[in-house]
Amino acid sequence: MVPVYVHQPVSDVVAPDRRLVGFARVTLEPGASQTVKVSFPASKLAVTPADINADGRPAVEPGAYQARVDNLTASFTLQ
Repeated sequence: MVPVYVHQPVSDVVAPDRRLVGFARVTLEPGASQTVKVSFPASKLAVTPADINADGRPAVEPGAYQARVDNLTASFTLQ
């Protein structure tokens, strides 16, 4: 299994240090490698604090994020 975790280095809300947002199952023979694509909707980044929106519904906080797979990290920003 290839899990993808997301971390938000700077946030106005308290959220888990890393959140599982997607994964892919792959089966490999010993010594084999494979490129795997894992995608996830931005809604997986939603949090539910009242200070993001007035009605308390989950919302995605804009800002910088990091996606992590094993020891690889990719940064992205949501506006």
